[in-house]
Amino acid sequence: MVRQWSSHNAAPVRRILRVEILEARTVPSTGTEEPVPPPVEPPPAETAPPAPTSETTTSEPPPAPPVVETPPPVVETPTPPPVVETPPPPLPPAPEPPTPTAPTPVQPPPESTNTPTVTGSPGAPPVDTVITPTTPIPPAPPTTNGPAAESPNPAAQPLRTQPRPRYAVGSDAGQPTQVNYYDGPTGSLLTTFQPFGAGFTGGARVATGDVTGDGIEDVIIGAGPGGGAWVRVYDGKTFADLGAFLAYNPGFSGGALVAVGDVDGDGRADIVTGAGAGGGPHVQVFNGKALFPTPGASVAAFQLPAQSYFAYNPGFTGGVFVAAGDTDGDGHADVVTGAGATGGPHVKVFSGHTGEVFFSFFAYDAAYTGGVLVAAGDLDGDGKAELVTANNTGPTRVQSFRDTTLLNTFTVWGNGRGTGGRVAVEDIDKNGKAEILAATGPDYFPTVKIFNPNSGEAIREFPGFMQNYTGGLFVG
Repeated sequence: MVRQWSSHNAAPVRRILRVEILEARTVPSTGTEEPVPPPVEPPPAETAPPAPTSETTTSEPPPAPPVVETPPPVVETPTPPPVVETPPPPLPPAPEPPTPTAPTPVQPPPESTNTPTVTGSPGAPPVDTVITPTTPIPPAPPTTNGPAAESPNPAAQPLRTQPRPRYAVGSDAGQPTQVNYYDGPTGSLLTTFQPFGAGFTGGARVATGDVTGDGIEDVIIGAGPGGGAWVRVYDGKTFADLGAFLAYNPGFSGGALVAVGDVDGDGRADIVTGAGAGGGPHVQVFNGKALFPTPGASVAAFQLPAQSYFAYNPGFTGGVFVAAGDTDGDGHADVVTGAGATGGPHVKVFSGHTGEVFFSFFAYDAAYTGGVLVAAGDLDGDGKAELVTANNTGPTRVQSFRDTTLLNTFTVWGNGRGTGGRVAVEDIDKNGKAEILAATGPDYFPTVKIFNPNSGEAIREFPGFMQNYTGGLFVG
């Protein structure tokens, strides 16, 4: 910047060109403080450049250096912090892992051991193949899934090939899992299975029904907790292992409860499953014809259910017991559910045809939270199924209902005896009126009783396993 100064004190007016170069001083800005400009003297009034005279020097003034202008101070406006949106809290996990909607690789099912058993006296399993608290079941010999060894009992051969009532008894958790398969009218032991290998101790939940379409009741076995929700099927005529499928997500290890009935009314029994404890009260129905399009076919490990729903609040994780029976006589087996432990004694009946809730009631006192087991069958021969319940803990009390009306109550093992019970319904004598089967829970002699649902009279009572086994039984 060039400034001109004039002196007014000299006698002869003389103009002196003074050039002052102001150095630019740049004060760095902090963004928060005002920069301080360099001090300058107040400039005198500027005049026009002097005209050339004889008194001015004839030499050209030196070129002015480039003008360095001090930029105006920059005041940085503080940038507000970015707005961080707080995401909504994550949803709680589903009480039960969802069922896959497309085939995914799964682990192979646990090893199955089909143990041929020679039929002994009615209702008494052979000593060398039953469970004891200290001795595991010996490994089964190699088998080609052929017929079991025939019994010297003359009735053994026709029993296997006739469409007769059957029932199964399975061990509960704590010992190597075993299932005994019986002829209904005689009580003869037909064979014994180790459905998930000799090393599995989670127990077996059992049901019987013709899912293969050959007219003979097959054995359906759900794995107990600890081994995944596998369901294995054995052919009732040949005792062949027809394979196993996962009822729920491969990561779910709570096991599966099972029941059998013709839910869709197509003439073939379907398999009903309920999730064990640890998952939500998830109920599913698997179509029998889809599982076994031809008799003797093996079931695939992955299956899509025909029906799938939660019987109770999805947040309930006590498990759900299941049964199937045609309560309204429309030709469709309805699905019966009982809440597991930690829930109230809540029983529901879902229409097999429409899925709507037919009935919903408490089978026992509302304060009872031990779980309620369920069964269904035609007890009076009117063509409609009645409901049967048993408390899962405490002295066993078996009850029968028509819809929600209480019909009978039985103290199966005597007053104050027993630690819960498991129930099933089967027309043992083929007279059109089903009988009630009850089995003991844990910490009691492993007993099965079959009795008249009207009088309570015992028709048959026998040990399901050796007397020193007290792990509890399931019957179906």
